[in-house]
Amino acid sequence: YDIVITGGGMVGSAMAASLGHSKLFEEKRILLLESGPKVLLDKTPDKYSSQVCSLSGATKDLLNSFCAWDKILRLQPVKHMRIWDSCSDVGITFNHKPDSGEYLAHVAENNLIVSAIVNRLLETKVEIRYKAKVKSYILNGGDDPKIVLDDGDVLKAKLLIGADGVNSLLRKSCNISTVAWPYQQTAVVSVVHIFEVLNNNTAWQRFLPTGPIALLPLSNQFSCLIWTTTPSEAKRLLSIGAEDFVSEVNTAYLCEKDSNEFTARLTSCVKQFLSTTGLGQCSVKQLPPKVVGVDEGSRKSFPLTLCHSNYYVKNKIALIGDAAHRVHPLSGQGVNLGFGDVISLAKVLEEAVLRGEELGNIRTLARYETDRQRSVLPMMATIDFLNRFYSNDLSPLVLMRSLGCQVADAVPFIK
Repeated sequence: YDIVITGGGMVGSAMAASLGHSKLFEEKRILLLESGPKVLLDKTPDKYSSQVCSLSGATKDLLNSFCAWDKILRLQPVKHMRIWDSCSDVGITFNHKPDSGEYLAHVAENNLIVSAIVNRLLETKVEIRYKAKVKSYILNGGDDPKIVLDDGDVLKAKLLIGADGVNSLLRKSCNISTVAWPYQQTAVVSVVHIFEVLNNNTAWQRFLPTGPIALLPLSNQFSCLIWTTTPSEAKRLLSIGAEDFVSEVNTAYLCEKDSNEFTARLTSCVKQFLSTTGLGQCSVKQLPPKVVGVDEGSRKSFPLTLCHSNYYVKNKIALIGDAAHRVHPLSGQGVNLGFGDVISLAKVLEEAVLRGEELGNIRTLARYETDRQRSVLPMMATIDFLNRFYSNDLSPLVLMRSLGCQVADAVPFIK
């Protein structure tokens, strides 16, 4: 094969579809290997999945480039975003610009995204093998890499792209070291029923000392809960009954027990000063819709870690998505960074074809690595800083972040 992509999740499938729909790759032999079964849905599922993504405008453009966006069976636009602090109740509100026709984001379920991409991928010449588990890789310097499958097949590729997740076998086989640490936090996710609102298009996130709790809109009756907390608390939240769980969620959004009295008084004075001097106007405090139920079987949890590969490429090998980098979910940027890898690598490979370069040439692939690390590293550092900055209730830090957030919310150009 000219190109073999290991991992058929959202990012791996998008990589295959992007290349498969490019005229420059029509004569190239491309293979996508996926260890799981085929995911192709012909109708909208009755139940929502708790595994969702917040898709950015750049991701929308990527999926539109091979006409997969309109194939996503269920999408919920995010027009507003409200983020606030449980220790001071100071927050910041983001609103989309109606005249632009663009939303802040769209929320979609992972399985529906994969299905939409595969739907378009099947219209290309890209070969797909499902339930194809990689046993090992044979990597001998300048030779084409070989992929040994569980069934005994041995495949050879001029370029091997790893989209096989945070525990990437390809990355380990290449001896690419990583910078990684656990956050000592666990995310609890579930599909929750909300008290029906006319337009559920606001994403709500409150920072608690143990981590952020977020509600992403799915419809006027449902939202997806993503609650970051301690491992022990996550275990408890999974074990309690549905009614108790709903009560805990509402309490987490409304409880004032973490409030810092001194900070509250000072931010109140700052708010009045900003308003009377005309320097800016803080947004009006808003509350999320009340949670009234939880979908049975939708509660799940997963540990949170940061992981970054020191290298994204080697000769004839490239890593994308979680195989190259994994971030905290508080900003909803994880999969968007992966789709950004797809955009960048596809562009570099198209340029290589036009120049007559070898697809797996290390100098060619280095252009992709440089481009992506310039985007990914600042994003990772910012997300990690915000998580650490907000996941505590130390008075000086509460005061600093509250005043900073208040000024940012009041002054449009800073926001």
